[in-house]
Amino acid sequence: KNMERGIGTSRGIGIGHVLVVDNGNLEISRLTNCDSETEKSRFCKAREQFMTQTENMLSELEKKLGDDDKDALVLKNQIYLIKDMTTENMIVSSIENSHICAEAAVEDACSKLTELFLSMDNSDMQQRISDIVDMKDRMIQILQGRKTFDLTHLPPDTVIVAKEVQPSMTASMDTAHVAGIVAEKGGDTAHASILARAL
Repeated sequence: KNMERGIGTSRGIGIGHVLVVDNGNLEISRLTNCDSETEKSRFCKAREQFMTQTENMLSELEKKLGDDDKDALVLKNQIYLIKDMTTENMIVSSIENSHICAEAAVEDACSKLTELFLSMDNSDMQQRISDIVDMKDRMIQILQGRKTFDLTHLPPDTVIVAKEVQPSMTASMDTAHVAGIVAEKGGDTAHASILARAL
């Protein structure tokens, strides 16, 4: 039999039943006739929901990690990013000037942030791109009222398989029942991998 080989990020062997996690493609309208006040209001409400959701994840993470809560920083980064005035100004300006919907404005702002971090000759800053992508996807899901995969209650010996495992996905996993994680993208220094090892 052919065997796929990848980069091992943790020692040991995990054997179990596969759960394929796929939240689907996030389709975003690029129309330029949206009502700015409505879209700004939608953005502000989604941001508050995002921060509450992330704070709850952090609270659960800190219980699991105990003294090693420095690894929870990967989620704190997302709160800093969404609260940052530069990020907010980019999103609000796009809504006001281009009359695009909040989802499109969030996507555009995150693309600019990604380009900024990629341009920095610093591997730590470039690793933060996964935080931006995670934040963007979760914000768009909230704006669209979409539910994500619930990984909080899993059957014993579950092997998570995904295109990319994001930090928020790892943080919310029922880690007691995860036998292994396989992702198409990422590596041993990706924030989701660091968090998975800590858990």
